[in-house]
Amino acid sequence: MGTGGKMTKVAEQALVTGANGFVGCHLVACLLERGYRVRVLVRATSDLSALTGLDVQQVIGDVTDPASLPAALDGVDVVFHVAGVTKARSAGPYFRVNEAGSRALMESCRGRPALRRFVYVSSQAAAGPSSPDRPRREEDPPAPIGPYGASKLAGEVACREAATGHIPLTIVRPAIVYGPWERDMLQLFRQARRGFVPRIRGDSQVSMIHAADLADLLERAGRLPIAAGRTYFAADHRSYWMRDVIAVIGRVLGRRVRQVPVVPSLLWPLALVNEQFLRAGKGIEALTRTRLKEFGERFWALDTRRAREELAWEPARSLEEGLRETAGWYRDQGWL
Repeated sequence: MGTGGKMTKVAEQALVTGANGFVGCHLVACLLERGYRVRVLVRATSDLSALTGLDVQQVIGDVTDPASLPAALDGVDVVFHVAGVTKARSAGPYFRVNEAGSRALMESCRGRPALRRFVYVSSQAAAGPSSPDRPRREEDPPAPIGPYGASKLAGEVACREAATGHIPLTIVRPAIVYGPWERDMLQLFRQARRGFVPRIRGDSQVSMIHAADLADLLERAGRLPIAAGRTYFAADHRSYWMRDVIAVIGRVLGRRVRQVPVVPSLLWPLALVNEQFLRAGKGIEALTRTRLKEFGERFWALDTRRAREELAWEPARSLEEGLRETAGWYRDQGWL
């Protein structure tokens, strides 16, 4: 739990979409700890291993199926909409879930007087990269790169339009999220364990946040009256150079890591070939021209003063503490 003194138990009914995912399971644990009754919207085919042992009520449904949503919303005080597509082989699935699905969920919330807040978990990608001169602020005009960021921004717009005059909406845009259950950064840990990590030449400046710290911020955003109608960036209060992040990972693993600079443009021919495989249902989703363009942006730093000042939120752990905890969890699970 972040700073801000002893927290009163909250006896409310919360709905969490995407609860079985990486961010969602951390949010569910945080809500239960703080006294919420938690209902989760999951698909019939969802892997629920991340919710094992958590006292939640399960409702089968999908944000892309509006008919399945009313049962999940009955008697709910606050909705945390975490579900979304983060990887896809084309733009279609991003917008079908992140935009249209978000709109359907918000529209299903209308006419429910008990519902006092809707928290939409967006992404830093919706805002786009920062400038070399200063971190990005919430009031800066969004400039997403690629279909994922564009779809999350479209989801924000859809929620605002559907919520107008009906439901107080709060938008949270997390930076790079890491911690137990996260699989993308796991690859970086595995590379570091082998002692060899490729890194974009020229280095990049990024913002990061541990999933448990993000869950703390989300709970506050859903509870505090000041958060209604506001947008917040979620990240540690300082940004990091990737060379330093990789060095810290090596340190917590007890390995000396060699970082090899890579020029993104040299990977374009490989990305072109890979995109053909993706159209055939194969290939690597992270190796596309759009993703290489994102990697080519050097500055992804966020200004978090608004969350600090309005939500009295502080990260509970340093980057090294969070990465050490994550490494230990990976080892315990046999992932690393």
